[in-house]
Amino acid sequence: MKEKNKYGQYFTEGVVANFMASLISHKKDTPILEPSCGKGIFLKMLQENGFTNVCAYEIDRNLAREFPQVKYESFISSPISEKFDVVIGNPPYIRWKNLEPELKDELQQNPLWNKYFNSLCDYLFIFILKSIEQLNDNGELLFICSDYWMNTTHSQTLRNYMCQNGYFESIYHFKEAPLFEKVCASFVIFKYIKSQEKKQTISLYSYNKKGKPQQKELQNGTCFDQKEIPQFKQNQRWLLATQSEQEQLADFEKACIKQRELFEMQFHRLGDFCDIGNGMVSGLDAAFKVKHDEETLFNEAERKCLIHVLKAKNLSRYYYTSTEKYIYMPTNIS
Repeated sequence: MKEKNKYGQYFTEGVVANFMASLISHKKDTPILEPSCGKGIFLKMLQENGFTNVCAYEIDRNLAREFPQVKYESFISSPISEKFDVVIGNPPYIRWKNLEPELKDELQQNPLWNKYFNSLCDYLFIFILKSIEQLNDNGELLFICSDYWMNTTHSQTLRNYMCQNGYFESIYHFKEAPLFEKVCASFVIFKYIKSQEKKQTISLYSYNKKGKPQQKELQNGTCFDQKEIPQFKQNQRWLLATQSEQEQLADFEKACIKQRELFEMQFHRLGDFCDIGNGMVSGLDAAFKVKHDEETLFNEAERKCLIHVLKAKNLSRYYYTSTEKYIYMPTNIS
């Protein structure tokens, strides 16, 4: 029987932890916190990168035994008065319903949890918020985590708190690259700055490779496509899209509103405009796909049998890059 992952532990690989350590802007003797150190990979990489003033918490006493700076206590109940210039790590992912009873009890007694969250929220949220609370001004939060919290309704209080207390300097979006063993999710590494000053844009780096990232390509940036996106705002969706892309999306949504009666609006559904189903299966793409120079060989009747097809490789977030033409054979053809 598979043992339950009761502490939400998914251990970071050294390549990724080393890359995150390289993103730290502060001096080598700056106070750094790792709030859930796991096996200690971040502690190892921080040490290799020359950082000397590191504090760590870990709830599982079986882990990271070789690192003397680890406190085997819960970060959630640690003194909030402790301040750091950098918080770095891989926080645990556990939904409320899957939390151990003692972890639920701890959260229910925590002032920050009771102020900002409830039983619809995830364990990850308190790690992000409490880490920011313990940052000094201009301190840096560097976390790797799933990106689901950037859009879910239940994390809105966290997102608003982050907008009020600082800004995102950069986000590295890995989509579904296999950063963790046997885990399929969309991951981000983000660098958040605690500050009353705000930047206008966020540097978004989108992973453009397949498979696990390599150390060299992470460091030289060749595995990323970079663009600037608007800084996130309170009570708004957080979109990893440029200003132009967001404006196009807003226009699309506006066009999908139809007026029914005075002061009453209803959104069209995607199904009002197109059929939704499983992906097309031709059985042999090479037999039906039309190359660009082949269409001129068709007569008018044959051209009417061509359809535009969007394949997965043609799709990007919020838009498509191109279409491909296929020969479509009606089922009633004689």
